[in-house]
Amino acid sequence: MAGNDLADAYYSIPRITRYWLTATIIFSLIGRFGLISAYSLILIWSKFFYDLQLWRPITALFFYPITPQTGFHFLINLYFLYSYSMRLETSTFSGRPADYVFMLLVNWITLTLVGFLLNIYLLFEPMVLSVIYVWSQLNRDLIVQFWFGTSFKAVYFPWVLVVFNLIIRGSATMELMGIFVGHVYYFFSHQYPLEYGGPQLLRTPDFLYRLYPVERNFASGFGVPPPRMRRSDDTSSRGFPGRVREWERDALLEKILSKSRLILGCGLRSAKPTAERQALKVKRPGLHQQRMKLLRMELQHQSREEAATVLNSSSFQLTTMSTGRVRNDWRSVW
Repeated sequence: MAGNDLADAYYSIPRITRYWLTATIIFSLIGRFGLISAYSLILIWSKFFYDLQLWRPITALFFYPITPQTGFHFLINLYFLYSYSMRLETSTFSGRPADYVFMLLVNWITLTLVGFLLNIYLLFEPMVLSVIYVWSQLNRDLIVQFWFGTSFKAVYFPWVLVVFNLIIRGSATMELMGIFVGHVYYFFSHQYPLEYGGPQLLRTPDFLYRLYPVERNFASGFGVPPPRMRRSDDTSSRGFPGRVREWERDALLEKILSKSRLILGCGLRSAKPTAERQALKVKRPGLHQQRMKLLRMELQHQSREEAATVLNSSSFQLTTMSTGRVRNDWRSVW
């Protein structure tokens, strides 16, 4: 009976997080009990280049040396891996495992390059911090409960961990590496296209979609829908569960635009005369284009159940918003 409960608890962990957590425990225990020399699992670039030991960047990602001095820290990082990787996988990347795997691959490649420059032997801890950083940026205003009864906004959580490790261990190099790597992904996947109007530079390759197909029943959060899910020639729900009808989508879109009108100064066709509306576009073209781009990216392929709009007047972001697909001709609503 207890075995069944453990199996149920194990398989209730989201798939990608479960794979990562399992590989970390296995490789760390293998090194701990000497089944394989820990020296063969860490990232040594001379061995990688000259002896062609190509597995080292991979094993360095999953291996952590367990000793009486590091055991507690290892358990803390396992908890962080389980908790925040699961939160990302079940919220922002819900139903999109390929996009989450791509995020982890980008972070791992970036971390490997940084490890080469700084001669870092272990990648597990900064990799976990990179996931925490991405989660904290996508949930900036969420209140996090930390040790000793402290609480603060999620956006400050990575920096609290930096200070905490400076006090406990006297060093926070791994944490700073993780923050840098996480920011690289967050900047190019979210901040650069949404806040600066740039192109979407990080796109999940098709082979990952073949390995991890998009699941139908999901309600993803902040982020760009996968390319293969975007359609411009069809506005019907095509039987997808949780999708809203076209008139409901249009009504919800009108409410969203009305709320954001006070922030960006751009109204609907019924709210301002055509001449005044065109003058606003000329006077503030950056805000108008930014808002149109943001709405195009965020109001597609979302489910109705979690329809919640948060307007941030400083960055003009729409976060954790779920609606039905809207028609592609965005100019018709202005």
